[in-house]
Amino acid sequence: APSGKVLDWQIGDGSCASYWNAWIFLAPRMPFMGRSIAVGLVIASTSHSFARELTPATWDDAVVGKHVFIKFFAKRCIHCQLMKPAWDQLLVEFAGSSSVVVAGVDCDGAGRSLCDVNHISSYPSIRWGEPSRMRSYSGGRDFAAMSAFIKENGLACGPGNVWLCDRETREDLESLIDMTDADLKSEIDLVRTQVAQAQRKLDLMNIVMSKREKDAATSAEAKEQEAISAQINKSQEHEEEFNPI
Repeated sequence: APSGKVLDWQIGDGSCASYWNAWIFLAPRMPFMGRSIAVGLVIASTSHSFARELTPATWDDAVVGKHVFIKFFAKRCIHCQLMKPAWDQLLVEFAGSSSVVVAGVDCDGAGRSLCDVNHISSYPSIRWGEPSRMRSYSGGRDFAAMSAFIKENGLACGPGNVWLCDRETREDLESLIDMTDADLKSEIDLVRTQVAQAQRKLDLMNIVMSKREKDAATSAEAKEQEAISAQINKSQEHEEEFNPI
């Protein structure tokens, strides 16, 4: 089965203890070879290769002026490993964000003191918000749930967090925020009209291009048939020369 499907399983409350208890229950009921293969698959499929991990040395520079979504993990924790595919997707989606930092902290490694300061006692623990006032995240651990949470809770550039935006976006937002309701509605109607006109033009362009591609294909097919016919005629002429009536 694809690793993404297998690794989305959650047992009990999703804690490492739940997975360990489940393994203790299942292991005696599995043939030895099956257990060996299963363990090998879990280790091979869930080894850590986090794209971004923070340590005390990199924390301040990484989070200054931003909101955070941090996973505190321990590499020995099975559940930390099982949620790796979803977490890696999240890292990719927000890798270029100028407003939110999505990163991991290794509580078994260089990030241990950050885990102590934040009173991390179970793994994985996800904290979010302002770096100095992080709150516990208790939502879903799948990619869609975490991504939606970040976007819906002010962890990204928007009217309520203009300071998190890049300069160009911030200037655009500020100009829109300063508009009256009537002016903003008028601007929305204007842009919608422009979008509709652009879409109509795009549709026509696609129709013209489609016809050209079809005509080109027809022409190429006709030329190929002509070449085949010419070859057949040539072969027949040779046969007549060698086999006169």
